[in-house]
Amino acid sequence: IDEALAQPLEFGACMEYLLQYHVLSDLVDLAERDVPRGMRKYVVRFFDYFTSVIPLGLLPESAIRLPLVAIMRQCLQIVETSPRTVVNGPVGGPTEHRLGRGYHSIMNERAAVVLCHDLLQLIVTLFTRLREHSSMVYLFFDWTNGEMVASNSELAVAALRSASSEYTAHSVRGHELFIVHTIVEYLLAPGATGQLAREALVLVVQVLAAPEDAERFVAFLLDQARVVEVLVEHMSYLHAQMPMFRPVPRTPASAVFGDAYAGPRRMAPLDRRVQNERDIKGGRAQRVDIGARLRHLLAQPSLLRARAAQDQRESRILAAARTALEHVDAFFVCWELLDEIAAVAHNEHVLRVVQSQLMNGFLRTHVEPALLTSAAARNQALTMVSYLTDMITATHSTHVLDALFVVLLGPDLTPERAPQPTVERPSMLSPEDQQMLDMIEDDALRAEAAQLLMPPGSTNFGSDAAASEIHPVRAALVSWLTLDDGTHLSLNTL
Repeated sequence: IDEALAQPLEFGACMEYLLQYHVLSDLVDLAERDVPRGMRKYVVRFFDYFTSVIPLGLLPESAIRLPLVAIMRQCLQIVETSPRTVVNGPVGGPTEHRLGRGYHSIMNERAAVVLCHDLLQLIVTLFTRLREHSSMVYLFFDWTNGEMVASNSELAVAALRSASSEYTAHSVRGHELFIVHTIVEYLLAPGATGQLAREALVLVVQVLAAPEDAERFVAFLLDQARVVEVLVEHMSYLHAQMPMFRPVPRTPASAVFGDAYAGPRRMAPLDRRVQNERDIKGGRAQRVDIGARLRHLLAQPSLLRARAAQDQRESRILAAARTALEHVDAFFVCWELLDEIAAVAHNEHVLRVVQSQLMNGFLRTHVEPALLTSAAARNQALTMVSYLTDMITATHSTHVLDALFVVLLGPDLTPERAPQPTVERPSMLSPEDQQMLDMIEDDALRAEAAQLLMPPGSTNFGSDAAASEIHPVRAALVSWLTLDDGTHLSLNTL
């Protein structure tokens, strides 16, 4: 454990009173009654602020950790049971919430919408603090005494949902299930709610992949929660819904993360590499001075002004929740989120799973068939290349780019037409024929002439054998580039 955590904690009489008399548990009871109306959201925001400023060594205290888990469970239950209006999908049936509740439904109650946003903000704050010392992650991801058996479902998110509902009744175990369940359900929610869910998922992956004994936590991410598989399934489903005979541009307002996000996507390439090295060596986030923030809060000139700012904040959350992400925007959100996970996860197992899911899943089943279409479906290939250009532009992880280029160009990056040595056929051609072949500058004409001059029954060592080994997608891309009828593919970015 870090030396700072091993030192004795020093705090004042107020914190001692809070721990000794279980004040946080009383606040959870007040939030459950929600009297006066609106008390619950203020309690959640207090826990968010309290978690961000307390010394990290206090987090394992049962008087703090258990009320923190209880308030999150309470919020999740209210959000899950809130009446909803179904959008972006058929009403009823197994695919109603295929991409999560945040994408397929809108909560009817104003309080539930704001509470969902505040719950995700609390999760982001919690894992931002856990990132300061990833060894404390066992407080919320302790599942070594039991194994979660996922249901045999086609969708990973459905298996996660069923397993989460099975464990929500327990007061101590199952923290990891409802935390990840909440995040996955609202990954594609519009506005700030979805941005917080995506930031929370990146933080969860970053925290769980950081400890020295990260194998069991990584196994939870990949085998139980199946985070990477969820994102690849989302991309496959959304790509099938996208128009493929003309490219649709993305909406400029569909940002993956909020303005406060400071991950690899917001860094220059050199700064990103330096930051990655600092994270591996155990960099610390900047501590917050609770005294300065309290003085700033008390120095507010008017409570009415603070109330007006809070109403504006809630109005923005509600306005964004009434919208819906387009299929194209949701697809690129999933792509950039998977790319960000690969950028922050310094774990070989996670990176191998990301590449495997892309190469054997979405890229192989959706991108490759679209590029190998016949000339009659030329518009489909043109649209696919337009989407590919945007995908490559938005990619920062070298591992994701490597998986993409393996599918497009093949694992072997040798020239499309390997140079053939002239010493291979001296015994089968006469000196005059060999001299005539050497005078032909065009490779294709030389190969055709050599085939005509070869004795009957001899083996053809020409360029046909080399051409037969060219990767099919790579050959298709090269053939598209050679068209001169005005319909050639614009592959400058590729």
